[in-house]
Amino acid sequence: MPGSRPSTRTPLVDSLSISRNIFLGRELTNRFGMLDLKRMREISMQVLESAVHISGIDSPDKLVGDLSGGQKQAVAIARAVFFKRRVLLLDEPTSALSVRETEALLGQVLKLKAEGVSSVLVTHNLYHAYQVCDRFVIMSHGTKVLDVAKADSTIEELTQHVILT
Repeated sequence: MPGSRPSTRTPLVDSLSISRNIFLGRELTNRFGMLDLKRMREISMQVLESAVHISGIDSPDKLVGDLSGGQKQAVAIARAVFFKRRVLLLDEPTSALSVRETEALLGQVLKLKAEGVSSVLVTHNLYHAYQVCDRFVIMSHGTKVLDVAKADSTIEELTQHVILT
């Protein structure tokens, strides 16, 4: 069942399919204890189509190693969406995405936020961060130089801190 196990970080495995990666460590089984590959495929496509909307993913059987960086992000987000993770760590999630894919991803982050899922967004794109974040922490060489709520800052102030550090 989604959310029944504690959340742990599981990296994607390039040599496995999208559906196997989504269920990695939490595989569904039938009454005989065998992997229920059909059900995992169906659920994978439902989650990818309804929640993530990344182009180029038309089969849950594609190997993750054959996907672009943005598509891999979509698989990781689909896993988090399905298993209702409480915190989602996104490291430069929009760097390899098209404009449409970026908007879909940021929309998904907002949707997850509304559902109580927190996201940590590591990015150099302040405009993307400003669309979805409530708080900003700017770091320089491992040192925190700014920690501010969105309500107490502007995109221009954040940009100045980045430029000056």
